[in-house]
Amino acid sequence: MPLPFQGEQGQWLQSILMILLLAFLAATMLRQVAAERQPRETRRLVTVEECGSRRVEREFSPGDYVGKVLGTCDDGSPRRVVAIYAVKVEPKGRRAQL
Repeated sequence: MPLPFQGEQGQWLQSILMILLLAFLAATMLRQVAAERQPRETRRLVTVEECGSRRVEREFSPGDYVGKVLGTCDDGSPRRVVAIYAVKVEPKGRRAQL
């Protein structure tokens, strides 16, 4: 089976290509390590219930979905889930206390 590059020029070209490939792999690994070191943003899910004209926010519970009827209100209207969204949680660290 013939090699893709023949002669002295081919050996230099193969060496350069190998060095470029190794440099690319090293850069990719370093970028991945740097991304893992950054703190992840934590979020919590909030469910918004509507009862007549009143809206109440509460923690999300499994099984919640927009449009879900949770019961009836005091005035007889249905109590529904109208929104579910994520809220960024601020870290409770030394800077947050200042």
